[in-house]
Amino acid sequence: MGFQTFLGFAPFLAFALVEKLVGVVPGLLTGFAVSLALVGWEAARTRSFNILEAGSAVIFGGLTLLVVSLNQTWSVWQVRLFVDAGLALVVFLSILFGRPFTLQHARTSATADARRDPAFMRHNTILSGVWGLAFVGLTLIDFYMTTPGVPDRRGIVLTLGILAIAAQLTQSYVRKIRRASGDG
Repeated sequence: MGFQTFLGFAPFLAFALVEKLVGVVPGLLTGFAVSLALVGWEAARTRSFNILEAGSAVIFGGLTLLVVSLNQTWSVWQVRLFVDAGLALVVFLSILFGRPFTLQHARTSATADARRDPAFMRHNTILSGVWGLAFVGLTLIDFYMTTPGVPDRRGIVLTLGILAIAAQLTQSYVRKIRRASGDG
């Protein structure tokens, strides 16, 4: 995984850190601000935006408005439930509309010939589907973790497990594609 991939997790890490220090609403606002900054940075750099980062900005912004307007206190797991469900929706919509979210990254590392190959879209649909399913799995974990008395450690371990599996499947699949095309 490259720097850009890890940068994509920045809004969630910022949310988690600020939430632990000062609460859910400031955490949501921070996640929203970091998401907007990433969208702006990408737009300035490439004159386009990353679908997942834009989706994150909408999700964090919408959740901030919802939590404030309902005047409720949410747990981290309740927020994560909506964030992860929202990300799953963004990913599956990107596939449905024929623009799998992984295309943006794949185009930067693929040769012109590879991008013209019809299999390029199929591969990105599969990779996006893997991450969509990972977000569904995270949503299920988040839902489970909203049950009173479940230790946070369990949710953290399950979350890291799903992310590790999705990352490993992605790396394995990309290696398989590169071997099949003779790129390494």
